[in-house]
Amino acid sequence: MADNYLERKMEDLKNGRLSQGYSRPAGGPKKGYIRFPMPSRRVLVIGGTIEPALSVARAFLKSDCKVAVLDKGGAIGDNLASNEGMRFIAGNPNDVESICKAFENIISAWRGIDIVITPYKYALLVRKLFTAYKEAYKIPSDYGGRIIILSSESIPLEKVDSEQLKEWRITVNNIVCTGNGEAESVASIALFLSSTVCGDVSLSTILTHHPL
Repeated sequence: MADNYLERKMEDLKNGRLSQGYSRPAGGPKKGYIRFPMPSRRVLVIGGTIEPALSVARAFLKSDCKVAVLDKGGAIGDNLASNEGMRFIAGNPNDVESICKAFENIISAWRGIDIVITPYKYALLVRKLFTAYKEAYKIPSDYGGRIIILSSESIPLEKVDSEQLKEWRITVNNIVCTGNGEAESVASIALFLSSTVCGDVSLSTILTHHPL
């Protein structure tokens, strides 16, 4: 009976009696847009109270990630913590000791770290801290990690790369912020580079038109 049913449906399809179209479920992706999975991640944004890093932090928060911002205290930091739901770590984002303490703070509170947004001048320090964490807590992970650099010019990413990063599947990519573009475009690129869709893409440089 099942075979006859399928045969009849195939015949109807050939004769144009069945529509080959489909209706998109309500709330699904709109035509012209691409939607990719973004599971909850633990994110540190160094210097995240100024643009475009602030928009990057907010974009991750809207994607249901846990977001911590390291920057000097003030009204913006208080607002991020009390009204927006970020973890604000008061400290100097240009100070090595403050960055180290921020790593310790996040790992202690969230039992790990997945993504770090950083200026280029601290990329080597972030690599050292990230790989040290992975060595200390050898937790299996298909995701690995992400280091996303925000810079004002193209930089030699090979200097940041290492065998340890490859071993732990931690990628390093650079978003170059120049011109007069919108901070949201920088945030969108950061989300894409952090997604599972992007996979193990590393050592890439993407130019935007937002000034750093």
